[in-house]
Amino acid sequence: DFERAHQLDPKMSFAIDAVGIMQSQQHQSGESLALFEVQAKQHPDDPLLHYLLAEQLSESADEGNGSRLTAAIEAAKRAITLDPQYQAAHDLLAILYVRAKQPELAIQQAELALTQDPYDVVALYQELMARRSSSDTSQIKALTIALEQARKEVGRRQEIADRYRLQ
Repeated sequence: DFERAHQLDPKMSFAIDAVGIMQSQQHQSGESLALFEVQAKQHPDDPLLHYLLAEQLSESADEGNGSRLTAAIEAAKRAITLDPQYQAAHDLLAILYVRAKQPELAIQQAELALTQDPYDVVALYQELMARRSSSDTSQIKALTIALEQARKEVGRRQEIADRYRLQ
């Protein structure tokens, strides 16, 4: 269905994005990475597509491939340039900067994410990890407390959402 939707309107990348996501979930990372790379060139102003490319590159960067980590950082930065409020892209970029051993940049991205959502568990954790690896350890205790509070709040929100879920 997604492929047919793309055939009907190839200018819309959402259909192909969904195909790439499906391939990624089916552990066809090579195919989804190739698809996202092609689509990113065809749709250079799509922040979701650049985020998905960054995410897929980050998964393959675990194999010690520094060029893929660099490419993932660039794709995530592009997503944020296109949409500065893209919460998940800030989180991903913080993760990538921690992996790249650039704690100052990771802290910056985590703090940007936290301005949008003070209960962003991913951002809090990445800032905590970045501060541990940097020389600035003064805020570790406060971040640990904030992370615990955020986890509780996220759990509370999920509990409320689960109450209204239709079954």
